Amino acid sequence: MWKLSLAFLLFYAAITTGKSVEPVPPYEEAFQAREEYSLPTLPYNYSDLEPHIDEETVRVHYLRHHAAYTAQLNHVLQVWRNSSEEGKELASKSLVEILTKINEVPEKYQHHVRNVGGGYFNHALYWATLTPNPTSEDREPGPLTDHLIYSTFENKERLRKWIVHEALDIFGSGNLWLCVDPKLPKHITIYSLANQDTPFSHGLFPILLVDVWEHAYYLKHHNKRVDYLDAWWNLVNWKTVEDLIKRYGVNQFHDEL
Repeated sequence: MWKLSLAFLLFYAAITTGKSVEPVPPYEEAFQAREEYSLPTLPYNYSDLEPHIDEETVRVHYLRHHAAYTAQLNHVLQVWRNSSEEGKELASKSLVEILTKINEVPEKYQHHVRNVGGGYFNHALYWATLTPNPTSEDREPGPLTDHLIYSTFENKERLRKWIVHEALDIFGSGNLWLCVDPKLPKHITIYSLANQDTPFSHGLFPILLVDVWEHAYYLKHHNKRVDYLDAWWNLVNWKTVEDLIKRYGVNQFHDEL
C-alpha cells in the first residue's frame, strides 16, 4: 500500500472541501490523554531548515532522539498503568497534566517520566517553534507576543541577546525556555532547565524553547553553541508562539493583556 505524505493528505483535503487545512502542531498529542503517543509528523521536510540547521542533524535528532523518547514514554506509561500503585489514574491523563503534576507521580516512575515524557514534549515543541527561513528574513511576532516582549524586554533584539546569554550559560545538556508565568501574566520569563525537565513541572507555560543538547547542533556547528543560537533565531516560528499564548489563555489572566 502506498504511504501518503502529510502534505498530500492536506492538499487532497483542501481541494475536496474547498477549505485550507491547518497542519496538526507536533505538540498536539501531548495535550491529549492517549493510550499511546506517536512520533509527531514534522511540519516541514528534513532539509527545509537549511542553511541554519542541516538536513542530517534534523534526521538524526528526529528519527533517533525524538523517536527514542516516544518509545520509552509509551513503555513507562504502560508499565505504570498496569501497576498496583496508588494514584495510577494520573498515568491515563494527558502528558501535559502528568508533567504538571510530576510530584504526584510515584517515586518509582517519577524520574523516568520526567526525562522521557519531557523529552517527548520538549522535542515536539522544538519542532513546532521552528519554521523554514532560507533567506534569513526578519520576521515579527504576533500582537500578543509583541506585547509581552515589549513589557519584559523592551524589544525583540534585547530578548534575543538575553536568550543567547542564558543559553550559553547552560552547563552540559538542557533547554532554554521562554515561558508565561500565570502569576505574572503581563510578562514573559526566560527559564533554563537541565536535561529534559519541563516548565510545566515548575508552574510555568512554555511558548518557545531552544534545545542546547549537543545533538541539536554538533554535526554542523561542532562545539560552537553561539553559532547555532544565531542560526536558530532565524527559524523561530512566531505564529506558533502566538498560538501557544492564546492556547494557555494568557489574555484571560489579566484584563490589560
